[in-house]
Formats: sequence, structure tokens, C-alpha cells
Amino acid sequence: MVDQAGPDSSMLEPVRRVVRFIETRDRAWLDHTYTADAEILDSFGPLLFCGPDAARCWADGLVNHLADHHGLSGVLGAAQEFAARDDAVVFSQPVTWRFEQAGSSLIETGALVVLAVHQNGRWLIRRSAWAVLGSQRTSR
Repeated sequence: MVDQAGPDSSMLEPVRRVVRFIETRDRAWLDHTYTADAEILDSFGPLLFCGPDAARCWADGLVNHLADHHGLSGVLGAAQEFAARDDAVVFSQPVTWRFEQAGSSLIETGALVVLAVHQNGRWLIRRSAWAVLGSQRTSR
């Protein structure tokens, strides 16, 4: 049973792994990150990725979606809206992305909402959804 005010480092680890995957596109970062029954909601087709290949299909789609995003760098903010029950936690994780696209520097802010479950001694993402909260072009 989880009894704390916010996610600890072990609960945040799968989110850090997702961010590292997005920065590097190295699929090894997705090992031990999602459950076998994961569902991932994102802003590119098919929008909802579910089933035993959800993480792989989402990763394929994301790599394609980010083909014109260069120098991606993500910074995690303080987790928000933490709730826990038994061996599951839910929280929203702010992320600020910086990257280059079509000759412009961009900053995108958003939040990854995560339902993580404790399985086999580690926290894994069972459900997640990404929401963009804002974006801006910056000078180089």
C-alpha cells in the first residue's frame, strides 16, 4: 500500500525512461517501462495504442511523428495530482520540451498523465496520455 504525498523516484523512473526514449529514440529505454496490457493515448494515429504491442506500436508512430524534430531535450517538472491505491498510482507529470523544427527553435510544455502499477518489484506504466499545454517559437 502506498502512503505518501507524491511519487517517489522509483515511481518516476518509467516516466524518465519515456523521456529518454523520446530524446534519443533508442528503444532500449522502453524496456521495463510499460505493462503488457498498456494503453497509450497520443496525438498521432491511431491515437490510442493498446494490446500486447501497444508500446512498440506507439514507439514506431512516435519516431515517425518526430522525424522533423531535432535536438529534443525534455525537462521534468514537479509531479502533480498524485493519488495512490494498493499497488497503483496516478499522477500528472509536467514536461517541457525544447527542439528544432523547420529551422525554428521551439519550446513545448505539456503533461504526461500516468497510471503506474507495481509489478515484479518495479513500477510500470499501464496507462498514459500526453497533453500539450502550450508551445512557442524562440529565437536561435
